[in-house]
Amino acid sequence: MARNHAGEQKGSLGKKRVEMKMEDRISELPNDVLLYILSFLPMYQVVRTSILSRSWRHLWTQVPVLDFGTHEPHFTQLGIESVVNCCLMLYNAPKIKQFRARIDHTCILHHNLDAWLRFALQHNVEELDMDYITGNRRDNEHNLILYVMPRCLFHCGTLRALRLRGCELKLPASFCLGSLRTLELYQDMDLKEPILGNSPLGTTCLELNTSLNRWEIRGMTQLLIRSHYLETLIVDIQKMIGYVTRNMVESEGWEMLELAMSSLLHLKTVRIYNLFRITTIVSFSGESRTLINQILMICEKEIKLLKAVLKSCKMLDRMFISAINTQDPTKWMLISELLLILTEELQSFPRVSANAEIYLS
Repeated sequence: MARNHAGEQKGSLGKKRVEMKMEDRISELPNDVLLYILSFLPMYQVVRTSILSRSWRHLWTQVPVLDFGTHEPHFTQLGIESVVNCCLMLYNAPKIKQFRARIDHTCILHHNLDAWLRFALQHNVEELDMDYITGNRRDNEHNLILYVMPRCLFHCGTLRALRLRGCELKLPASFCLGSLRTLELYQDMDLKEPILGNSPLGTTCLELNTSLNRWEIRGMTQLLIRSHYLETLIVDIQKMIGYVTRNMVESEGWEMLELAMSSLLHLKTVRIYNLFRITTIVSFSGESRTLINQILMICEKEIKLLKAVLKSCKMLDRMFISAINTQDPTKWMLISELLLILTEELQSFPRVSANAEIYLS
């Protein structure tokens, strides 16, 4: 009998251990904590949590971050448009903190994208991240076919961060983006000259990917003119299409850019990446000094940008210049020599800020 009693006690202890292991402690967390955890997941995974239990069934409809992408195989198989439309129809939160979409042009019609953005704006979105994969589609004039951002975007007073790729952005004469602090325009982003108006941007950090052609210089100028509170400017220099027969930027465009920079009384930090990107695009051969002169001549626009910053930015504290991020050891010696010559040239560039420090890498 004693043995049986001892066995029963061991058995009950074993059951308790199993029960403790099977205990669902995650579901006992407050909904705010669960929603915070879910906000780090892409939307297709967030929706799948609805099958875990009754308490999870509708939790996903209140997640503050909506992250959609056609790169996810689950969305591709089901049809991205129907999935996103269904998610937005069932969404039950009053506010969206972040709305992210990585969309392939082959999967989505532009009017659906417009509707999704309007939904985000109606829910007082704070951060908007749109990555439109163009697939190198071009029109009859060989221009990339981009997604044109709807005009309602420019009247979102809650928007704090805007990140765009593969989109066309034209600032209207009148708009309201008083809360905007970060504007990031990435590769394949259309920076063509917007309509000049008087409405200011509240942006404190502006990040641009540009090939420094004459249209983009005008677009940059218009953005800077409106960025009264800009503290950090980041310029990532992209591949220059048609660099051999490149169109020289009109002096008027650069003069306007310098004038716009001189009005930025809060701009203290400028970061310029991929200054010598051309070295990864073109194969150079010949004597070292001849090569360097060739590259410096081709990079005339990039050098001109450095001069414009030093000549115009009155409150500049630091300018960081990154030559190129390359893993090719054959380029390292060439880049080192280019940086050495550039360092010598920078000493002779006129600068309006006596406190400006320059860092090269």
